[in-house]
Amino acid sequence: MVRAKKPGLSEEIRRLEHSEYGLKEFIHGLLLGLVIGFLIAVFFV
Repeated sequence: MVRAKKPGLSEEIRRLEHSEYGLKEFIHGLLLGLVIGFLIAVFFV
């Protein structure tokens, strides 16, 4: 029974880490987009 439970737990942890990584990537991409947008605004306006 313990053996059957373990893979599910590790899968849950892996999914949680993946979603956290996705959130970090999203925030990083958003910040990068803001910086690029700001630079474009400065150079082209």
